[in-house]
Amino acid sequence: MGIDKSIFVSPNTFHLTVVMLKLENKESVDAAQDILKSISSNVRHALDNRPVYIRLKGSDCMTGSLDKTRVLYAPVEEVGHEGRLLSACRILISLRDSFLLLHVP
Repeated sequence: MGIDKSIFVSPNTFHLTVVMLKLENKESVDAAQDILKSISSNVRHALDNRPVYIRLKGSDCMTGSLDKTRVLYAPVEEVGHEGRLLSACRILISLRDSFLLLHVP
């Protein structure tokens, strides 16, 4: 009994999720893109304009229940512990905070 390879996505879609936004319409997508563009140079600066190497530390289910899960994730750790990844993540999290401020009723 093997693992059905159809459950795996293409390695080209591998990504690091820092923050999730609920973008319900074109206006909210445009606003998020504008904010992301405005902070992108800060993110590059936090990363010292060079790649960050990460180590995957296990895996877990997004829902916490194996029988209902659709998404697996792996916590990451920055190789070298320079703190560049954490600095960049903090800037990206500010994207969420800025976005929420724009959409307060």
